[in-house]
Amino acid sequence: NGDVLFADYGRGLSRTQPNRKEPIPVTKPKNGERHLFPVVLPGDETILFTIVPPSGWAEARIVVQSLADEHQETLIDGGADARYVSPGYLIYLKSNTLMAARFDPKTLKAEQGVPMLEGVRVALNPETPGGNTSAGQFAVSNSGDSRLVMRTIRYLRCGTRGQRGGGARGPARGARHAAR
Repeated sequence: NGDVLFADYGRGLSRTQPNRKEPIPVTKPKNGERHLFPVVLPGDETILFTIVPPSGWAEARIVVQSLADEHQETLIDGGADARYVSPGYLIYLKSNTLMAARFDPKTLKAEQGVPMLEGVRVALNPETPGGNTSAGQFAVSNSGDSRLVMRTIRYLRCGTRGQRGGGARGPARGARHAAR
């Protein structure tokens, strides 16, 4: 619909709309929390994002929130920087491990995640405690392909050992190097 959703540092998530100068607050952090990494889910009625408490990234959680009534629900404790992958997965970081969990965007329910790949890099910020932002250095395309930054760039497909749509079953071993 043309809206842009963004993390407004220290103020939660906000959105801008075409032809509007001032951002519109979407979330309201409590007790020193930070709200980061927003994603609009299919249907444009719900957002997915990470809440980081003052105690740090180890206690971060991935939540969904209705844009209509601001109701929030925690999906994953200890995870950060989730991305939605059609037809129904969340790809996210837990420490430096890329995880995958089945997710139903209609019921907003996620299953327990499984590790896909260890050693995924995160962005650093000297202004955050420990310098870690838990912003994962990976991208996911609409087709479910993932691009990761590790010691080398590797290619990983969401699914069982490279088969589309099979669901992640365990850590990926021997991921093929991307020819890029």
